[in-house]
Amino acid sequence: MITLKLLENQLRFRIHRAEFDKLRLGETLALEMALFPEQPLTIILSPEERASSQLRLEAGASTIHLHISTQALQVFEACLPSRQGLEDTTLDTTGKPIRLCLEVDVRK
Repeated sequence: MITLKLLENQLRFRIHRAEFDKLRLGETLALEMALFPEQPLTIILSPEERASSQLRLEAGASTIHLHISTQALQVFEACLPSRQGLEDTTLDTTGKPIRLCLEVDVRK
């Protein structure tokens, strides 16, 4: 399950430990939601080998795609369980910073 939380100038993605393990193995996670009748929203999380940053966001009219550095995933795994997540900052289309965060829910 992917949870997406929208806050002012923040996008927070939360996944369970089992999903984190899939990312570490190179798998892509996807969630499709029928928010609008003719255009569902798809949220995608995928590992990226040669990433220039920990987290990179691509967004379109019907897709939110978070690319996650495989190196950052390895480092983050060593810190689990943790209340902290992987964080990075990107710019929106107007040049304002947006904080990105990937959190892993490790509760049983």
